[in-house]
Amino acid sequence: MSRFCKSILQHSFLRVRFGQFDCLIQNDLYRISSDEWWHDFCARLLSEEMPGEVLKQGTYKTLLKCTIGSQQCIVKKYRIPGVLRQLRTLVIPSRPRQEFLAGCFINSQGILTAAPLLLVERRRYGLVREGLVAMPFIEDALELRDFLFSSGIASGERYAVARMFGRLTAEIFKKGIFQYDYALNNFLIRKEGEKWQLYFIDFEKVLPRKQASCDQKLDVLSRLNRVGRQVSIRERLQFARGYYEQDPDSAQSRQVFIRRLHHATIVALRADLARSRATSIYTHARYLRIDSPQHTGLYKKEYHLDDIMRICENLTGNRVLHEVVLKGRSRTVTLKVLMANRDKIQRAWAMLNVFVVAGAGFDLPEFFLCDRQRGCIGFEASALQTDITFLTSPSPVQRFLQTHFPNELHWLLLFLTQASNQS
Repeated sequence: MSRFCKSILQHSFLRVRFGQFDCLIQNDLYRISSDEWWHDFCARLLSEEMPGEVLKQGTYKTLLKCTIGSQQCIVKKYRIPGVLRQLRTLVIPSRPRQEFLAGCFINSQGILTAAPLLLVERRRYGLVREGLVAMPFIEDALELRDFLFSSGIASGERYAVARMFGRLTAEIFKKGIFQYDYALNNFLIRKEGEKWQLYFIDFEKVLPRKQASCDQKLDVLSRLNRVGRQVSIRERLQFARGYYEQDPDSAQSRQVFIRRLHHATIVALRADLARSRATSIYTHARYLRIDSPQHTGLYKKEYHLDDIMRICENLTGNRVLHEVVLKGRSRTVTLKVLMANRDKIQRAWAMLNVFVVAGAGFDLPEFFLCDRQRGCIGFEASALQTDITFLTSPSPVQRFLQTHFPNELHWLLLFLTQASNQS
């Protein structure tokens, strides 16, 4: 953390207190208005009536876009729940402060980023109850995930960007920046003149390390490698080539490095299955989380949660598979909703999720929803049979799953086939 603190000294931030608000404000930004204005603005940002456009809202984290002075900004707002977590802020920096310090450190290392402009923490009796970090909004940029998942980008440009991302990743490791949650959606890409530029924008879970071992780097890279069929083998090899050019390991050849990364990716996928991981790079942009005391799950953004809850509550009887109609914001779809106990539904979703990021040629279902005892998964009418067909038809991905996940593949096929036969 001392390296983070040194990076703060290299930036011009002013520490000020406005009543219960403890702030670090960039000097130029602080001069735009009076202390009274800043106090009122911080209070509004941390109130229920937040200024600006809410982009994403969860139980403990909110993402919004607003204007501070003449600067368009992205604001990440955090609520710190529970007395125990708040007590930790007496000795450990709060989540918004950790992200603020990490962003300043990354910027000080010469990595293109949205350098933080503002940190606000609301304290009571010395405990941080909530806080926020503000960063400049990067205009005309795409998430790297959306760039690589797009079919409208020429292959030559995709290869060049993949190789550039490999070099940047090696440079990030060299600079002592280590993030276990390292993923495509942590980066923005923008064309500036004739060149593409990558911006590191998500600083959560960033840790400073003087040196990371090869195994630690492979662990991070294996998580990054879970991107499914949208990123081709050739693009992955271009990433590995760029990475190896920037950070060659004298103890192993590039071919050995790629084999080790392949093995580490299989280990990461098995870990996802073991803990029934529900989210992935595929759910990040397209799904919303259901997280309440009574229900858990995910659903596509185009649907209304109330409609999904109503459908699942009305499913009764001994039938395993039900056919229902669900109206979305832009289309109406006929669904086959598979019902089972909670554990089976969670396990089936986790397997579908892992198989998709492993390269399976089908999409995730429209939703899954579980209460404390039972659950359901909603497939588009033709998708259930499509999934079964893909999982039983010979292909490189099917052979990969059969080789490395035979028991899971057998269980999922049996589960889906039995449900389909009982419709």
